[in-house]
Amino acid sequence: MNLRLSLLLVVILCSFQTISFAQKIKLDKKTDVISIDGVDRLKIERSTWDFSVQDLEGNEIAYLVFQEYKDRKEISKSNPTGRVTYFELTFEGVEGMTEVVLFWTKKQLTGFLLKHELIDLRGQVQKETVAKYIKRNGQKYSRKREELK
Repeated sequence: MNLRLSLLLVVILCSFQTISFAQKIKLDKKTDVISIDGVDRLKIERSTWDFSVQDLEGNEIAYLVFQEYKDRKEISKSNPTGRVTYFELTFEGVEGMTEVVLFWTKKQLTGFLLKHELIDLRGQVQKETVAKYIKRNGQKYSRKREELK
């Protein structure tokens, strides 16, 4: 009986985690509108390299700026020039900036923001969570870039 109860509890907890992180994200390529679980929530515009995350009224809530530098220590067969790329990530209404090194599609960017709870399912910035993420993640690529100058 105790084993059955423990097994049931494990199944319920695993199911809850799967459900809570299994949002369906869709992109309307004509309008750049992102829907989360079938409801329009965000608009993500992309210039050549940068991303602008906006609410549905067009107010910018986050911005990613592409940055790069060359580091001789990063030279390898797959990276013969030592190129290091990253994005500076800022949020409206939150002081500070952090850096991330992933290259995203608009859907992947939305998934990242949801996974780290930087925005909620309504597409609103979670300022307290963002401030903690900025503090924890830091700006290691900018520091490294400055050291190389």
